[in-house]
Amino acid sequence: MAEFVHGHLNKEYVEVVERVFPNMGGDVSKKQAGTITEVVRLQESNQIMLFSVFGSAMVTLLIIAVAILLYRARVKAEKELEPKKALEITA
Repeated sequence: MAEFVHGHLNKEYVEVVERVFPNMGGDVSKKQAGTITEVVRLQESNQIMLFSVFGSAMVTLLIIAVAILLYRARVKAEKELEPKKALEITA
């Protein structure tokens, strides 16, 4: 990667890349900070993201369950009131 950057980019961009990736040619197996592979490699600290996704899914399911229960209670209440309305109209 270092060879590509130095061979194909303008000096201005080479300086930017070297500033962002100071260990651009570093050893990948050592997992050094500042390497390009650090950016593209799957990070081990994605637990926060996993918990966020799981928590969001649980909240969404809870909202759906509450909506279903409220809808069923409303339908049940409407069915109980219908015979009373029919009796009032005929009387």
